Amino acid sequence: MESEIIKNQVLNRAVIENIGFLPWRTAFARNKFERVEALMDSVSWWVIGLALPLLIQIPLTRHLNPKITKQYQLSNKTPIAIGLEKLNWQVFKNPALKRQLCQELGLKNAAKLRPLMRQLTTIKLGMIFIDLFFMGLKQQLYFAARNWFTERWSHKKGFSGTFNLATDKQQTDNAKALEHGKKKREKLALIGNLFSVVALPLMLLGIMSRAPKNTKSIAHKLKSVLPFVNYHKGVYLTKWLMLWLSAFGWNLSSYLYARDNNERRETITRSAFTDFFFVVGDDLFSGLAAWMFQKRHQKALDGVKLYERKWLGVPIGRMLDEVMVDAQKTGKKSVIALADQLARWHFRIGILTTSLFLGIGLTLMNNQVTKRKVLEEQKKTPPLNPKVSPEALRATNTSATVSPQGSPSINLPQVIYPSTRYQNPLLQDSTQTWAFYYQNLYGQPPSGVSWPIVSRPLGNQPHG
Repeated sequence: MESEIIKNQVLNRAVIENIGFLPWRTAFARNKFERVEALMDSVSWWVIGLALPLLIQIPLTRHLNPKITKQYQLSNKTPIAIGLEKLNWQVFKNPALKRQLCQELGLKNAAKLRPLMRQLTTIKLGMIFIDLFFMGLKQQLYFAARNWFTERWSHKKGFSGTFNLATDKQQTDNAKALEHGKKKREKLALIGNLFSVVALPLMLLGIMSRAPKNTKSIAHKLKSVLPFVNYHKGVYLTKWLMLWLSAFGWNLSSYLYARDNNERRETITRSAFTDFFFVVGDDLFSGLAAWMFQKRHQKALDGVKLYERKWLGVPIGRMLDEVMVDAQKTGKKSVIALADQLARWHFRIGILTTSLFLGIGLTLMNNQVTKRKVLEEQKKTPPLNPKVSPEALRATNTSATVSPQGSPSINLPQVIYPSTRYQNPLLQDSTQTWAFYYQNLYGQPPSGVSWPIVSRPLGNQPHG
């Protein structure tokens, strides 16, 4: 099972998601609403993004492989698993490449190569389209459904991560700030998802159908990207396809459907770190572990390499199968056993380290930054009168009347203090001052305060 996880990039991304990322994100959620959203995110990825495409592609592959094999009388029983880079129209200009492809497909009649290539190209690009379509559908539906569900359940607008931090007014104001242009952002998200679904298969088709003579041309160099999108066993997509989907679908949609600026910031941070660690992070960590193992067991490995230097000389751990091929060549059982053990462990270290960074480090960092931002925002907008609590405010009771001239006047009671018979309560009593500002701010009087000594309404005070 572990060997399959190492080779299958869908499975090892699933390990990172469900062992290293989701449990910690759920555990460190700031309230039950955010916790449910994290679970909804993971479930939608598994059901819509992964399970549905596989439920279509696995039976389709099992049906088409025998059919194509019989139709073209191939000795290769799994023609759909052939790499995209080998379905290269340049083979018709190069007899050596043409013979090599016929041998790999097990095709005896070379005259049938052209229709066979067309059929395989259509199937393989069609499978990429299916994956992209369901992933894009998941991204488009999930965020709209999440926002609607959380608002109905919590009866609150805005980002669920700040429900326990922000005041009700702060939460509402932050959500209102992004109300303008909401429909336009939803359309942009749809355009981004459509682009991610349609553009990649068309670009790959264009790259495959070109047969440039100049090996230094851009068209020829673009062909080097084809191996990165080859499916494992012709069924499971690669992490590079997931990166494409993330960049033009998931990241864009999550940003455009964000409910306030705090969620936008968290989205940008999470997207950047997640894409980095999902795509190259575990390779870097496993490469570092492989480099350390290599130094420690140099003699015992008898020349077997656990890593290779790529990307400006950075060590990247080699795949288990590649390591074991070299180990088998030595013919030594001790070398084979050690190489197998170390190759597995450098992969495990890469996965575990990536999981810790994403699940614990990233989640706690986002939580802390958002908390600081919300509290700083609260300090910048202090209450009109800090001596009067919102609870007392809601319990206040005064009234407003209309003067004979038709203009409204506020009837705030007057308090008589022991030292002076008549004083202006707006200057002397903080509670009445608060009530006055409340009336002007909200257009209705507070209710329910019992005043100390009530004399007469303001504006009817004697002079002298």
